[in-house]
Amino acid sequence: MSDEMRSTKELVRELQELRQRIQELERNSAEPRQTDEALREVEERYRKVFEASSDGILVTEDGVIVEADDRIAEIVRRDPAELVGLQFKELIQEENDRKAEGQVLDGNQEVVEVELIRKDGMPVLVELSTKGASDRDSATVTAVRDLTQVKAVEEKAAETEERFRAIFEAAPEVIYLKDSDLKLTHVNPAMETLFGLAASELLGSREEDLYGEQTAQQIRKWDSRALDGHIVEEEHTRTVNGEPRTFLDIRVPLRTMTNEIFGVCCISRDITDYKRTV
Repeated sequence: MSDEMRSTKELVRELQELRQRIQELERNSAEPRQTDEALREVEERYRKVFEASSDGILVTEDGVIVEADDRIAEIVRRDPAELVGLQFKELIQEENDRKAEGQVLDGNQEVVEVELIRKDGMPVLVELSTKGASDRDSATVTAVRDLTQVKAVEEKAAETEERFRAIFEAAPEVIYLKDSDLKLTHVNPAMETLFGLAASELLGSREEDLYGEQTAQQIRKWDSRALDGHIVEEEHTRTVNGEPRTFLDIRVPLRTMTNEIFGVCCISRDITDYKRTV
């Protein structure tokens, strides 16, 4: 696993273990040459892991910063050398003193969110993940993740979800979502009205439950194309509550943040009346 793929907790744990190994090697003088070689290897590994982190890394002893990387310096708008020697509490917003200091001084391994103070006095929301001191090492390693962009993305996602929900609920078109097994997972009010059924009665059903096997066979072919990554647009007639209705369907694949397809979204417009007039 690459350094970039490690979780914050794994990174902090590895840094603390490497620090402890360095201290052990420094105390071991039985075979100086082998000890020096091993020490250089571990120190080089420590440096690479330390520098590879996308999070800011702080090492503190009794609340005093003894190591700080460029990323944490960037987060709090200070030079790394300027951070060394500071009390960690000097970076903490006053109302967060106890929570953040307890995290760093006591070596609690829980993840907490606090606000740090930048050099210009502005607060910045961060996440702290700490590996506490052990009997062999009095230092505490803390990963500091800037949550500014994360929160901005979360807020944007919430806004987008709210817009989609409003469209989903108010659209005159029938809109429904299916999972990869082609079971209904979401239906909008227009679909409830079309079938005269509540959403709870529709969810979990498949096309054959709604239209019969013959119609479902054709619909499954279109769904399969959508699951293969295609956008499918088709016009066809199917029977709903004993009445033939003509629909223009658009099917699109549903994707995760990593672009994996996990289902299908279908927007179905009833064009029966329009077809009768042309």
